[in-house]
Amino acid sequence: MTKLLQEAVALLGTLPEVEQDRAAQVLFAFTRELNDYDLNAEQLAGIDHAIAQADAGMFASDKRVKGIFDRTL
Repeated sequence: MTKLLQEAVALLGTLPEVEQDRAAQVLFAFTRELNDYDLNAEQLAGIDHAIAQADAGMFASDKRVKGIFDRTL
């Protein structure tokens, strides 16, 4: 366990039990999310493509992003 996590756990230990339980539920959910999801080859390729576009400075315009949000909201 890292020092930072140890400090966080120690601080959580000072909270009322109901708050400690809430924090524990968040940590359980966080670890389940990490362990339950595997990316397939297509998803990994998509991420690599997106990173390459970002590295090249290729970002969606504000107008395009607004259009996407307008359609979904």
